Amino acid sequence: MSTVSGYTFTVLLAAKLDTAASYQLGAMVAVEANTTSTFVRGPFALQLPPSNEFTFTLWNMAPVSEVSGWALLGEVSTKWVGVSPARVSAIDHHKEGLRVLVKGMAGEKGTML
Repeated sequence: MSTVSGYTFTVLLAAKLDTAASYQLGAMVAVEANTTSTFVRGPFALQLPPSNEFTFTLWNMAPVSEVSGWALLGEVSTKWVGVSPARVSAIDHHKEGLRVLVKGMAGEKGTML
């Protein structure tokens, strides 16, 4: 779990599950970033299938802005933790969307979802 600008972002790693399980997702969005790229918007119960160390699921979850209806999932295509305070300094929510302040080297490129 990480917090930026008062918003909490969660990562759920579901590995070595002997039986299926579920996780209640509140007013958030989530993307599974290991095997499927599945995207869901809560409220919703994430279905976690039985898994092993190779078939695990990795979910990044982000709150939906009450101001704009947008959510920041961050760098989920290249990192296990999509939004981290080590990388994202601030998030400003506006009626038109989000403004995100990202730390990095001059000229560095990254993809935020």
